[in-house]
Amino acid sequence: MADQASGEAKKSGGGAPTWLVIVTAVLSACSALAVAYIGLASKNIEVDAKRDEIAAEQARFDADERRQTDESLKAIVPMILSSTDAERQVGLALLRILHRGREAEVLTAIQSLPVERSSQNAEAAITLDRAVRLLRAEPTERWVILVGADKALDAAKTEVEKAKANGLSAQVYQKEGWFRTAIGPFPTRPDADRAAIAVRASIAADAYVNRLNSWCAQPQARDGYTECR
Repeated sequence: MADQASGEAKKSGGGAPTWLVIVTAVLSACSALAVAYIGLASKNIEVDAKRDEIAAEQARFDADERRQTDESLKAIVPMILSSTDAERQVGLALLRILHRGREAEVLTAIQSLPVERSSQNAEAAITLDRAVRLLRAEPTERWVILVGADKALDAAKTEVEKAKANGLSAQVYQKEGWFRTAIGPFPTRPDADRAAIAVRASIAADAYVNRLNSWCAQPQARDGYTECR
């Protein structure tokens, strides 16, 4: 036995036996794989936890939005259907302020309400019809989430790719010498606000919502970006 062990030691250059070297290497590899697996599992747990946190915050946002919408419409709709023109105009003004981007949708729903036929209701119906036509003739409302400002176009494009990796549509605008990365557009402010919850959690903590129609009133397409003139 001593001669056999001596022979194995000689084969390994006078060091540890060959079998010990192999076993140690295998164990080291298994240990490395275990560490990698634990790291990946931990990362997946963190991603799932973050996703759940975002979903919970968006659910709270949706509930608050529905509650605020219901409360405001309970006050606004009777004003829009009022017998006096002055009160109807106030109701329409409040609708424009509190439900920007959804005015036509709300007014169309009001038009479908069953109401008693009278001269006063006929006047309200005329006001509603005129308001709907005017709203539909206006430019489509669009909102974006601004997530960065860079002096170099390539840096802004990197942020666009990061947004796309998170399943969001984004593009670059140039305004006042800066390349601004914007996610969207969204049809209403609440839609943009809801998406901004995920954007702040995964892309840029200081992201904010802006009305594209006024922020970039005269867009001009360029190579790889849109210039705001």
